[in-house]
Amino acid sequence: MSTGNNHSFTRKTTTASDDSPATNNNSSVKKTRLLVGEGDFSFTDALLEKHAFTREEIIATELRSKEDTIRLYKNDGIQRRLRYLEKKPNVTIQFEIDATQLHVHYKRQQFHRVYFNFPCTDILGTLKMLRDFFQSAAKVQDVGHRVLLTLVCLPGDEKKTADDHRKYWHGYVYGMVNASQSAGYRLIQKRRFNDSEKKFRRYGNKYVHRLTYGPKSSKHAKDARQYVFEREQRSVKYRENKIYKITLGSTALPTYPMRKFEHFLEDMTTDTDATDTDATDTDNDT
Repeated sequence: MSTGNNHSFTRKTTTASDDSPATNNNSSVKKTRLLVGEGDFSFTDALLEKHAFTREEIIATELRSKEDTIRLYKNDGIQRRLRYLEKKPNVTIQFEIDATQLHVHYKRQQFHRVYFNFPCTDILGTLKMLRDFFQSAAKVQDVGHRVLLTLVCLPGDEKKTADDHRKYWHGYVYGMVNASQSAGYRLIQKRRFNDSEKKFRRYGNKYVHRLTYGPKSSKHAKDARQYVFEREQRSVKYRENKIYKITLGSTALPTYPMRKFEHFLEDMTTDTDATDTDATDTDNDT
């Protein structure tokens, strides 16, 4: 992961005078959405097809360099997609942006929404990455701002695909709730992202999941949930003493008691509305 300030931009750059939030003609703060870990930027494309966000700035980022990103997704229409997005006046594409170092990359900037879809390295690496991501996001978000995090939601029984039969193993083993609470976030909503059984795709067909290390997609991404976290005044201590070890193969993993955590996520009502009617250019959007 990149840990420095050596941003790579494709359309516009940030100078010292640009560090303050952008403003509109009425001198009020202009909202900015930050998308991290974008890979081939198909989610950026899909999000903007669904919502114009004409009164908001969109900053879409990827950890890799521009050259490496284009090389990896050269057969996935990446160059055409980048040219299309770069023409949009409210969109900035940036490379070499580490999702765990947002406070370093974006000093004195604020983002009212931060999106992170399917964060994944190995299990231990992803657990640490999510903890560091939330800690960093909290430094570029104010109270009431939100993180939208998407994780796989595996069917628990092939014959029963109702929401309460799905396994929330990824959210559990990555320590999602602990990581968010320790940074001052509260999980407020669970939304249907993809559902293979119901042929549901919240952001349509433009978005295609890609594996971290290649242009292929995981079959598991066909079933996923988007979790909405809201920044609060208070945070809680990262509860290492309440995390115990389980063994997966030869690897000991720090995590929660599975049944308790899975039941917590299952018990949350899932928002199945695909319209995102509140995701408009208003003050109450998500």
